[in-house]
Amino acid sequence: MSRTIFFAIASAAIAMSCIAALMVMTGRWEQVRGTPLTADVVLNEVAVPSDYNIDPVVISKELVARMQNRSQNDLALNILLGDEGNALLRDRAVPRLVNPGVVRRMVQEMEGLGSVIAFADYHSYGRVTVTNRSDTALEDVAMTLPTALRAERDGERLALGEHDDALASVTLGRMEPGAAQTISVWFAADPGVISGRASDMRVGADAGVRGAVRTYQASTRWNGSELQVRPWARWLVAGMLTAVTVAALAALALLLVTAIRRARVSRA
Repeated sequence: MSRTIFFAIASAAIAMSCIAALMVMTGRWEQVRGTPLTADVVLNEVAVPSDYNIDPVVISKELVARMQNRSQNDLALNILLGDEGNALLRDRAVPRLVNPGVVRRMVQEMEGLGSVIAFADYHSYGRVTVTNRSDTALEDVAMTLPTALRAERDGERLALGEHDDALASVTLGRMEPGAAQTISVWFAADPGVISGRASDMRVGADAGVRGAVRTYQASTRWNGSELQVRPWARWLVAGMLTAVTVAALAALALLLVTAIRRARVSRA
C-alpha cells in the first residue's frame, strides 16, 4: 500500500509540474495564479555612437565665425552701421552674445534639441505593457522603474517621479477590466543592470493592489532562447510535456483503480 501511495504522489507531482510548465509556455500562468495586475517589460540595449556629442564650445565657435563672416560681407550692415559699428558688432557683440554658456542653455531649454542631446544618456529601451487582469476597474495604477529617464505613452511624455537610489515612478491612472496600456521607457543603465534590479520594478494600484512584473531581455541570449526563434521546438517541447502529463495522469488513475479494487477484495 505504501508503494502505491508513493507512486501516486510521484505521478501527481509529475503531472502538476508539466501542467505548470505548459501554463508558463502558453502565457496562462498569471491567470491561473489570479494576479490582478501584470507588467511585461521587454528590454533592449540602446547603442549610441562613440562620437555622439554636441559640444557647446564647438557650436559657439562655428556660429561666431559664420556670423562674423556674414557681418563683414553684408553690404546693408556696412552701410547701416558703418565700418566702426560693423567692426564692434563683429568683434565684440557677436562673440559675447553667442558664447558657450548661451549655447548650452539654449540646447537645454529647447525641447526638441534637448531630447536629441539627452539620447546620449540612454543605455536601454524598454517596452512596458501593463494589463488589468481583474474583473474590476483599478484606480491610480502606478509602476516603479529603476534608472528611468523618460517615459512616453502614445507619443505623449509622461511625468516621472524621482525617488532615492535612482528609482523613478510613473502613474498610469485608471484601468478598466481587461484593459492594457503600453508605454515606452528609456533607462540610464544597461539591460543587465536593470534586470539585476528586477525587485525594484513593482506595479500596483489603489486599495493595496499588488501586481507581478515580468522582465525580458530581447537583445541578449538566455537559457532557452532558441525556443523563441524556432516555433517547431516550442511545439516539440509542448508535445512532450503534454505526453508526460497524460502518462502521469493515466498512471495515477490506474493506481487509484488498483487500490480501490484491492480494498474491495480485502473487504470481501
